[in-house]
Amino acid sequence: ALLAGCASAPGPGEIARLDQSALCCASARELPIAGALQDTLPVSLSTASPVFLFPTGPAYAYGFELPERPRTYRLELRALPGGWAPFKDSTGQALAQRYVPAAVLFLDINRKIILDDTPRDTRAECTRPYRCQFELVGTLPVPDGARYAVVHARYERIGQQYVDTYRPATETDGLLLDNTHYTGQTTSVLGLFTATGELVVRVRRPAAAANPDAGPAPAPGR
Repeated sequence: ALLAGCASAPGPGEIARLDQSALCCASARELPIAGALQDTLPVSLSTASPVFLFPTGPAYAYGFELPERPRTYRLELRALPGGWAPFKDSTGQALAQRYVPAAVLFLDINRKIILDDTPRDTRAECTRPYRCQFELVGTLPVPDGARYAVVHARYERIGQQYVDTYRPATETDGLLLDNTHYTGQTTSVLGLFTATGELVVRVRRPAAAANPDAGPAPAPGR
């Protein structure tokens, strides 16, 4: 669960660099569409990426085409750790991993803006066996009429600190951390939000609906 998001000084020059960058496009219609999402799409935001003025502020952008699906679905945004950075809190200074505070601008088929949205269910997940490597994972519903999406860092979160607590659900999960973490024990996940980094976007399908033609379930045998 997310414990706090304490404001701190932005990463060195990141905000200033974005504020001073030339914008790639005058409108969302001119944003480059670099990829197409089917099931999984790696996304890289770097200082070489186009800069666009999003509703929250300027940020590096990666645009892609959404899959054509008849049913509603969600996008999973998985921010990958991008190296260590200083982390300051009330107890002193530690080290935190860098992550992109992911947001998505949804566009319709004419590249008109539908919605700029941010996951509200972000959590830390342990993904690498032994000496756990944490990724920050959140999901977003894809709005009706969306045909394109543009991933970017949410401007006002760049430079903020992220604090989460990870509790292994099983002994196997505990062993992913190291050989001293077991079921029920917790570890702190420290992050620093930055303007650049790597993400993975995935399609999250809804649960299969019940078949209305299947008829009632058979009565249990005696």
